Amino acid sequence: QKDNTPCVVLGDFNEKYNLYDYWSRTTEDKVIKKGVLMRRLKEIGFIDAFREINGDKRKYTHFNNKEDFGKSRIDHIFINQSINNIMIDCDIDEENKFDSDHREISIYIETEKPESIPMFGKEKINIQRLKDEKVQDQFRK
Repeated sequence: QKDNTPCVVLGDFNEKYNLYDYWSRTTEDKVIKKGVLMRRLKEIGFIDAFREINGDKRKYTHFNNKEDFGKSRIDHIFINQSINNIMIDCDIDEENKFDSDHREISIYIETEKPESIPMFGKEKINIQRLKDEKVQDQFRK
């Protein structure tokens, strides 16, 4: 990207990027096949948000049906430098098991005006925002 526009590319890439992104009881993958999209994102300067924060830490977003058989990190968040400059954290919640074989990966970023963005769900909520009627209406829906 030539400008400073913040950009995030995320989703289920179905690809492992390095050996830290895979574990199997039966074998360790010796060859990591990087797909075209992941390779291209890296080439144009996108950053793996999870690795940027967590280094070589092993956490996984996908578990085979038998959880002790295989684990991989195939869901990714790639960010450009503009987002990297304001990223606070990126983590994987391996414990939260939705009705899926995937786990949640989250990114937390600092905003210039956090009070202007009501946050819901797992995000941290600014208590002062709860006094705002618009925010209260969101909770009532």
